[in-house]
Amino acid sequence: MTINLDVWDLKNQRTLLLKLIIKLFARLKIAKYQIPHSKIVNIEKILVRNSILKWYFLRLKVKVIKHLIEILIGQLLPKIIINQALLIALLKQIFLKLCISIKIIYNYLVNIYLQQQIFQ
Repeated sequence: MTINLDVWDLKNQRTLLLKLIIKLFARLKIAKYQIPHSKIVNIEKILVRNSILKWYFLRLKVKVIKHLIEILIGQLLPKIIINQALLIALLKQIFLKLCISIKIIYNYLVNIYLQQQIFQ
């Protein structure tokens, strides 16, 4: 198993991972609060427009990628044979941290949506 530390490749994978996590939490919120899918699209537009959340996402992405590179360099690259189970365990830790951060953002957005519904 080889590890490609090409920055462009990592950036694309990270963006794809973030999109997948956002979609996952969107689906969970649709099920939990019975929010129509069109409203979730609107919530995602709010996320893009809100500069604080945009900054939070950028900061989150930088932290995650930095953490990933530190782990790969510090724990995996010095070893001649990379233990695939160790790599999977480390990536799961990063994924969980990312999920927790995305969940906080989505909870915030769903609360905004629910408050708007109450006042309409």
